[in-house]
Amino acid sequence: MKKLIVGISIFFVTSFLIGCAKENISLSDKTNTTIESSQVNSNDITSKEVSKDITSQGFIEYIQNQGGKIKASEQSENNILKGKLTVLNINGKNIGVFEYKDNQEMEEDAKTIVGSSFIGNTYYEWVEPPLFFKGGNIIVMYVGYDEENLEIIKKFMGRPFAA
Repeated sequence: MKKLIVGISIFFVTSFLIGCAKENISLSDKTNTTIESSQVNSNDITSKEVSKDITSQGFIEYIQNQGGKIKASEQSENNILKGKLTVLNINGKNIGVFEYKDNQEMEEDAKTIVGSSFIGNTYYEWVEPPLFFKGGNIIVMYVGYDEENLEIIKKFMGRPFAA
């Protein structure tokens, strides 16, 4: 009986502490800057070329080559992951691209993502369930259900590593 009471107590204390750390997250951009086609190369990237050379610029190029309409804004405030966050508005939906100096730094940060709610020791509550994709020196975070955008991301990044 003592073990049951201790177990229930630990559960409630843990639930309370997690609730205190809860943060509501939304990918919202403060200022939109349209990326012109002339700013990127017109190289067509296919899923066969996905490797450790994936970069945010390559991701943007791929989306444009797929006919996606992109608006981007740099965000200096990023308390989700350690990478430099760029929010891309693709076909009206926001996608977070976290860029790192190299693949090793990205992989270390990716290890902190547990499922769809915990990053490090912080519990996040999302508007919709997030999907996390990784490759090269970027992590792509997509929060939503838009099949068109999901297919574009999956073709370039592969399957999500956390959901």
